Amino acid sequence: MKKVAKILSAIIMLSMSLGFNTYAADSSDSLNASLNSQISKEISKLNSSDFDSFSVKILRNNNLVLEDWVWYTYIYSKYLSTGKWAIPNKTDLSDAWINSKTDILLLDDSIWVWFVKEYKKVKIINDDIISDIANKNTFLKELADEKKWLQNDTDELFTELKATTIKLTDWLSDVEKTSVIYDYILKNTTYSKTFDVNNKEIFSGIYTYKNNDWICTWYAKLALYMLSFAGIQDAEIVRWNVIDIDNFLAAWHAWIKIWDKYFDPTFDDPIWNTKAKTLSEYKYFSIPKDLFYSNRYDYGTLPSGLEKTTLSYRKDMVNDTLKKLATKYSDKNYNLLKNIKTELSFNY
Repeated sequence: MKKVAKILSAIIMLSMSLGFNTYAADSSDSLNASLNSQISKEISKLNSSDFDSFSVKILRNNNLVLEDWVWYTYIYSKYLSTGKWAIPNKTDLSDAWINSKTDILLLDDSIWVWFVKEYKKVKIINDDIISDIANKNTFLKELADEKKWLQNDTDELFTELKATTIKLTDWLSDVEKTSVIYDYILKNTTYSKTFDVNNKEIFSGIYTYKNNDWICTWYAKLALYMLSFAGIQDAEIVRWNVIDIDNFLAAWHAWIKIWDKYFDPTFDDPIWNTKAKTLSEYKYFSIPKDLFYSNRYDYGTLPSGLEKTTLSYRKDMVNDTLKKLATKYSDKNYNLLKNIKTELSFNY
């Protein structure tokens, strides 16, 4: 009884409405072997053969299952933890009402042990739709993240998007592909000024394509999906703060990195101007990191105390950075610097 009491006191019951972000291996053929190898390695660190009895074993950063060439992910709603290195044996598991046949064994990055009690297995996409894309790992990660919100079967939409992308980009160079995709999204998608948060389609890049309407993160997701279908393997989504807007901590944002350049279709959308821009007019298309980050920070990099500053202070801070960069890029025609360069020319 003392042993049972000990493990029960160590277990923390948590309720969660969302699952973890997910990651996948680059190759469908090697995914199962890769995941099994990683899981075996992590379980060996626990020095407990009793974990081998679990029917489903998942690493937190590999929450993917490939069955009959269909990708699935798990969304957790309730789970238990024994804490780091608190390793129960088979008897303790049974006494704590942990069932290795119905519960999921989940190991996170720091070797905490979790037992998922309530969960939903959700289809991500048929593998044949993405079998030939360049960055399957990133694609699956972002789409599995979408499925936390909207669990519709989206295979038909992705098949259509793939065909649209190939038609737009076939025979183009990689640089030309990025231009065409960026321009296509901005000419066919409208940033929604008002939306209903109960409409889960707003949390989806593929429904951004279907509805031609929605908001920042899903602009970036749509761009990623199209870039992947076009064979651009180095595209990824980057997230967090843009500081020269009011209440910037609440207004989290997302953008695209391709190679060593950055892109923000949301900021280039003419939301307050019905006149569509041409490719040569975009400010946030394919610009270097220091210029792109003149007004933003990645997650976890926000300087201490910046959240307490005024909007006016932050705008001045951004403007000062742009002035320095205008000198650095005096020989470049970056649209983001045009007003700054004009202002500096009047001062001298």
